[in-house]
Amino acid sequence: MKQLARLKIVLTITTLLFTGVGVAQPAEVILQIKDNNKQIRTFSLSQLKMILPSAVVKVLDPYEQHLEQYRSFAINALFDYLYGDNWQQQEEILLTCMDGYQSSLPVKHFLQYKGFLAYEKLDSPRFEINDDLLQQPVVELTPFYLIWDNVNQPHSSQLSQWPYQVMNIEFVTFAERFPQMTPPDGSSDNVKRGFLTFRNFCQNCHSINGDGGNSRAMDLNYPISVMEYMDETKLKIWINNPTNILPDTTMPAFPHYIKNRERQIGDIIAYLKTMAQYKREPAGEVLTSP
Repeated sequence: MKQLARLKIVLTITTLLFTGVGVAQPAEVILQIKDNNKQIRTFSLSQLKMILPSAVVKVLDPYEQHLEQYRSFAINALFDYLYGDNWQQQEEILLTCMDGYQSSLPVKHFLQYKGFLAYEKLDSPRFEINDDLLQQPVVELTPFYLIWDNVNQPHSSQLSQWPYQVMNIEFVTFAERFPQMTPPDGSSDNVKRGFLTFRNFCQNCHSINGDGGNSRAMDLNYPISVMEYMDETKLKIWINNPTNILPDTTMPAFPHYIKNRERQIGDIIAYLKTMAQYKREPAGEVLTSP
């Protein structure tokens, strides 16, 4: 097998409808492995069950806010099966969902925490959740729901790290995938720290100059920077706990378990202030603020 570093690997999870003579059979999840957009191999869900051991994982579901059990595959076991330990040298894993939502997580997060691709909810006839936080009473989770063992590892419960309807998984280099978000060369240490913190906790919902984010939240830099309509004091309150300003907002508070929490909030603001001077259109032209 070629080194993963030399390949652009895309794992695309789709559903195919198998039909018999005049009778439609249930759709089955298919995992397609692609190299430079050329299909190499595919796995059905039943084949994955033969290749990988299934596990029943109990989690404190961050959407429903109570314990749930899911039948799932250890996602690292899938990567190990396909690439050995080569995947561990990669930088970022980008997960794309059916509605276009994208969750980008560092590879080190998968090495630090136990993640699983869930495909069935125990004690329930349907694979769905009640997403009250995002004001969606019932949400289908198919094809896969990325869950984490937060019962034994309580620091892996950010909503951005629990994407559902996952249909695409790709190993990426962050700077190549999200060049518009990167602060300029020569930025201060706190701006660089703020960029990393923004990546980990903000960019799965919010975009900068069109990079990252999704349709659920606004771009924080283009065409108007958040620093142009919210002063630093109010922005700090907003990041700390948005419900202090807007009680019915769906934006979560900055995690309380984070070390040096106040400093990290300040670093995010320093990053946003810097990026406000470097607005970029989708084509990449820099619009330097006067």
